[in-house]
Amino acid sequence: MRARSLWLWLAAGAASLGLTRDAAAYCRTRTCEFRSDVACPTDRLTGCSESGAFVSWKSGCIPYAVQRDGSADEGITAQQLADLLDRGFAAWSDLACAGGSTPQLSTSRQGSIACDAVEYNCMAGSQNSNLVMFRDDFADSDFGLRFGVIALTTVTANLVSGEIFDADMEINSRDEDFALDAAGTSTGSRDLRGVINHELGHLLGLSHSREPGALMRALYEGTVNPASDDAAGICAALHPGAGDPACSVEPLASDAVCLGSDSSCKRIATDTPSTPAGGCSFGTSRSASAGSAVGSWALGLALWAFRRKSQPRQRVL
Repeated sequence: MRARSLWLWLAAGAASLGLTRDAAAYCRTRTCEFRSDVACPTDRLTGCSESGAFVSWKSGCIPYAVQRDGSADEGITAQQLADLLDRGFAAWSDLACAGGSTPQLSTSRQGSIACDAVEYNCMAGSQNSNLVMFRDDFADSDFGLRFGVIALTTVTANLVSGEIFDADMEINSRDEDFALDAAGTSTGSRDLRGVINHELGHLLGLSHSREPGALMRALYEGTVNPASDDAAGICAALHPGAGDPACSVEPLASDAVCLGSDSSCKRIATDTPSTPAGGCSFGTSRSASAGSAVGSWALGLALWAFRRKSQPRQRVL
């Protein structure tokens, strides 16, 4: 079964939510946030969920692909998008943790592919991809992209163990104007670097923070890079170490098409055998319909697609 939790990334001008300086302001995503059938209490001060397993990647090597069309409306190519993603992942990976260590995070490009769907196929193994794409055109959805939504990340995880299996990012280029650097924001465009880096925080297992100045703050303020609160969060989410893990994946062909969503597997296809909590090694996501079931309870596995939404206030026309 799957549920999608929609988070608002509000535009600048909303009221700030202050925290005491000794509070652990960052929030890590928990499995209760994926569910509608259990209580998901939150901390009164931080707003962080307090129930369920933390979601996280089992491996520090995270492959990704970009949709090959880029954005014709924004004049941004797939290569430019991939370059921003590389720099965004590096911004998270290079943050300092205790003792001079850094988060254990490496990434590898699978290339630019034809598929433009949010999906996951439990039998496809390494043919799946964490896909990043622009949306120059789409039909508004109460549970997906619509006017006012900057970007949307859909995460699939094991409800028992919290292991993340897939994350797909959609960027609203139909309604929003984006700049590739700070110079372009003088025209009122949003800095795409900050939008991507914020969404990567969700992909890596972080929820919104109430800490002023944090990149993961729900308030869009033009922040580009992770701040100290974000660093504390990612150091908790990814095991710090002296160096990043080796990361190499097979590239996908540029004409690679969508696989179709499939989460019916009792045992999920893998490239290397493993048996995490819940009895399966991979799970599923990727579906356009809101609240539809995609998981199997067999062997204790419950797979839920989790949508992170970045949304500003509605613009006045």
